[in-house]
Amino acid sequence: MFLNLLKSVQAEARSSSVVVLTWDYVLQDDSPRPPSTTSSITVSVPSAGIVFRDIAQSTTTLTVSGLAPETTYLFIVALYYDNGFGNSLSDSEATLAAGGTGGTGGTGGTGGTGGTGGTGGTGGTGGRTLPLLTPAFSTNFVHSNSRDFVFAVANGFKLSLYLRYNSKPGLPWGGPCLIYDFQPHSSSRAEEVASWPDSVSLIQTTQGSFEVVARLVSIALAPRLVNFYATSSGWSAPQVISVGGRAVEKVTANVAFMQSLINGNFVVATAHGSRLVEYLRDNHRTGLPWSGPTLIHDFGASSLQPVAISYIQTFEGNFEMVVKAESSTGVGSLFHFYSSGRNDWHGPNPIAVGGVPVTNVTANVAFIQSRVGTVTNFELVTAHGSKVVHYTRDNRASGLPWGGPKAVFDFAGTSETPSEVSLLQTYEGNLELIVKTIGPTNARSLWYLYQDRRGWHGPSRLPIPA
Repeated sequence: MFLNLLKSVQAEARSSSVVVLTWDYVLQDDSPRPPSTTSSITVSVPSAGIVFRDIAQSTTTLTVSGLAPETTYLFIVALYYDNGFGNSLSDSEATLAAGGTGGTGGTGGTGGTGGTGGTGGTGGTGGRTLPLLTPAFSTNFVHSNSRDFVFAVANGFKLSLYLRYNSKPGLPWGGPCLIYDFQPHSSSRAEEVASWPDSVSLIQTTQGSFEVVARLVSIALAPRLVNFYATSSGWSAPQVISVGGRAVEKVTANVAFMQSLINGNFVVATAHGSRLVEYLRDNHRTGLPWSGPTLIHDFGASSLQPVAISYIQTFEGNFEMVVKAESSTGVGSLFHFYSSGRNDWHGPNPIAVGGVPVTNVTANVAFIQSRVGTVTNFELVTAHGSKVVHYTRDNRASGLPWGGPKAVFDFAGTSETPSEVSLLQTYEGNLELIVKTIGPTNARSLWYLYQDRRGWHGPSRLPIPA
């Protein structure tokens, strides 16, 4: 199948307040095929707060007026499918005239004729075209106080909740309950144009409410963290997490979010490049201020970069973390960290079975403490290629040895590749698992599996649009 992709955009200053944008397309074989082929154009001028939405794909020119003289603007043109998935974008700059005859523009366009007196405007810097990747699909899974399963899904531009009603016959799945839609044509804020959540972490607080922290990726801003909270009337708008008035940005790993069982404060772990860090929100102070980042470890000397984090507080009160760190060639290895809660972090300790480090990790990592027994084990699920696997740390044995991997399910015969996992344990002791897979056409699917005393069962595909 062939689809139009944006080739380039040219910005031409026609006067001291008007720029004319033109763009064209290139016909490309669509492999893999996106989920929809009906598309439209969104044009944004972030610094001016201007957004043009739902422009027909057949359009190849647009006039932008009301701009300020002697100002350089960035113009972003993005091609989207009708369900919010994007395939390409292009941008260009133009400097507007103060008046007079316009000069010759840069490679992005030719300067127009200005008004009376002054220096003319210049064209853009050159029609830079970028791939607009299909927004990530991420999920996070909790067991609510009502004993229902609740999980947050970042799917395209939408952040939603789904749940399984464990008190109803047949255990039906329900949803979505929309948390927020970052779709460009539904947003009134220019900075949210072509922004989407690509990592999400959901908790139910000790007070019973739900809170979400997500990493938000944007074509115009560095990846940053946002917080949502549920109220009796619905979900809040995204609150940018900031420390001392500065947004937490340049976030390069997923986000792991929890509430301390000791003091009730919120803790978020993530990474900035090679630096593994945590942020804390003081839930006892006016304004609920965030602080940090507190450095846990810098992987810089090892040429590794932390990309996936799973964070818990044990029943004994310690903070424990498993981190997937990747080499420059993309090989993932697992490391364990622990702290008493006084910023006395220990690690990284390579997770090894029988002295052999766990490597070639191809999914994120899901890490919990078992509820079964008096001294309870750690349970860890991840993937090696097509295989979803389960590791256990025996917290009763000398040396705290890790065991595994035990097979959960091998997707090799399904043309699906597991890329994310989310794990919980029920009050009855079963392990419950959601696996996100990517199919041969780049389609995302969610699968449900569970473990009881007889072993693992599943997978069954969840009836959730991906």
